[in-house]
Amino acid sequence: MARADELAAAQRALWLWQAAGRRLPTDLAYCAALAGVRSEETPGPPGWDGVLLAEARTIRLNCLGGPLRRRFTLAHELGHWLVHAGALRPRPRRTERVCDVFAAHLLMPPGPVDALAASLVGRADLLAHVQARCLVSAEAAAIPLRDLGYLPGAAHPERSAARAHVGA
Repeated sequence: MARADELAAAQRALWLWQAAGRRLPTDLAYCAALAGVRSEETPGPPGWDGVLLAEARTIRLNCLGGPLRRRFTLAHELGHWLVHAGALRPRPRRTERVCDVFAAHLLMPPGPVDALAASLVGRADLLAHVQARCLVSAEAAAIPLRDLGYLPGAAHPERSAARAHVGA
């Protein structure tokens, strides 16, 4: 069963996705503007993806990282912004997990991903289509597809429960 903080993150992500126009791929720049933060790109060292500068209301992203990684990082740091603003309230040791759940649901809302995958059942390129439509890595796209039963492999029980409770 998903924890309450993960369900809250998934629900907040779905609300933000809906407010940003209910489109795939998610318009993260618009989501950031709706949340009251801006993003900027700057070169950074290997292994550094990004950071929330809460006082400056800015998310700084490593421009040397790949575009899909920057998208996930921006979505993840938007989760941190919502924690900072009090819209999400995870326990301190669960903040990173909650921000990951938020990012996954913002980038790949379960209802639209389910509908897209259902339209592609039986196709060998199902994963590639979802990846391209959501602008996420193959690894990221595989998670909801496993959770929703479109790809073989064990679904993660906590992620599956969060996705079952949050549709679009």
